[in-house]
Amino acid sequence: MLSLGYPAYYYENIEGGHGGTANQKQLANRTALEFVYFAKKLMPATGG
Repeated sequence: MLSLGYPAYYYENIEGGHGGTANQKQLANRTALEFVYFAKKLMPATGG
Protein backbone atom coordinates (compact mmCIF):
# COMPACT_ATOMS: atom_id res chain seq x y z
CA MET A 1 0.00 0.00 0.00
CA LEU A 2 2.77 2.42 0.92
CA SER A 3 4.61 1.86 -2.35
CA LEU A 4 1.40 2.78 -4.18
CA GLY A 5 1.04 6.00 -2.20
CA TYR A 6 -1.76 4.83 0.11
CA PRO A 7 -1.59 5.01 3.89
CA ALA A 8 -1.38 1.71 5.73
CA TYR A 9 -3.03 1.12 9.10
CA TYR A 10 -2.21 -2.02 10.99
CA TYR A 11 -3.19 -3.38 14.37
CA GLU A 12 -2.43 -6.89 15.53
CA ASN A 13 -3.69 -8.29 18.77
CA ILE A 14 -1.02 -10.82 19.70
CA GLU A 15 -3.32 -12.68 22.08
CA GLY A 16 -6.45 -14.61 21.29
CA GLY A 17 -7.53 -17.32 18.96
CA HIS A 18 -9.29 -17.54 15.64
CA GLY A 19 -11.68 -14.72 16.53
CA GLY A 20 -8.78 -12.32 17.09
CA THR A 21 -9.58 -11.62 20.72
CA ALA A 22 -8.96 -13.45 23.97
CA ASN A 23 -11.65 -11.72 26.04
CA GLN A 24 -14.44 -9.15 25.96
CA LYS A 25 -12.13 -6.21 26.76
CA GLN A 26 -9.98 -6.95 23.72
CA LEU A 27 -13.07 -7.36 21.56
CA ALA A 28 -14.38 -3.99 22.76
CA ASN A 29 -11.02 -2.35 22.04
CA ARG A 30 -10.83 -3.77 18.51
CA THR A 31 -14.43 -2.81 17.78
CA ALA A 32 -13.77 0.73 19.02
CA LEU A 33 -10.76 1.01 16.70
CA GLU A 34 -12.93 -0.07 13.77
CA PHE A 35 -15.72 2.39 14.60
CA VAL A 36 -13.31 5.31 14.98
CA TYR A 37 -11.67 4.50 11.65
CA PHE A 38 -15.00 4.31 9.82
CA ALA A 39 -16.34 7.43 11.54
CA LYS A 40 -13.28 9.41 10.41
CA LYS A 41 -13.64 8.11 6.85
CA LEU A 42 -17.42 8.47 6.48
CA MET A 43 -18.36 11.54 8.53
CA PRO A 44 -17.60 15.04 7.33
CA ALA A 45 -15.06 16.99 9.35
CA THR A 46 -16.43 19.78 11.52
CA GLY A 47 -15.03 23.28 11.51
CA GLY A 48 -14.29 23.34 15.25
